Amino acid sequence: MGTCGRKLRRRSVSGGRIGKTDDPLGLQSEGIVATPKHFAVYSIPVGGRDGGTRTDPHVAPREMKTLYLEPFRKGIQEAGALGVMSSYNDYDGEPVSGSYHFLTEILRQQWGFKGYVVSDSEAVEFLHTKHRITPTEEEMAAQVVNAGLNIRTNFTPRKISFFRCVVLSTKVKSLCIRSINASVRFCVSSL
Repeated sequence: MGTCGRKLRRRSVSGGRIGKTDDPLGLQSEGIVATPKHFAVYSIPVGGRDGGTRTDPHVAPREMKTLYLEPFRKGIQEAGALGVMSSYNDYDGEPVSGSYHFLTEILRQQWGFKGYVVSDSEAVEFLHTKHRITPTEEEMAAQVVNAGLNIRTNFTPRKISFFRCVVLSTKVKSLCIRSINASVRFCVSSL
């Protein structure tokens, strides 16, 4: 659902809503992929401001699992959502959109998620510009694809193409072809 789905937000699962959702399969039966957002541990402002902060929520692991991850688990395992939008925040210093733990170990391995993961706008670039965990844009691209991100969203023009960063990162071997193949496979299987 992403940005265009704000009109249908009542049908989405977000970290701030812990109730049951409308039937995502109803949407998906009409050819619209249900995409809960913002995965994970999102919507906790730091000191009442989101813009200039890293938005590290400082949530205990048990609270993270029961309050912030459980709605997503239900949306995926019980309702069959085929898309997830990753958030641009970090958890315990690790940006979610570049986290193998969140995007692969939790989503795909623990929950059996078979769909695609799309980034929130600029979440990918934030690994390099805001969180500053990757020294180059090529390493930024490699990290998100290796972590399990399938689709990058950004509404701000970039100096260098994300796809060029992906190609360059394969040449320096920081991104393996197996990650690219897996990313494409999850996108195609969601169709």
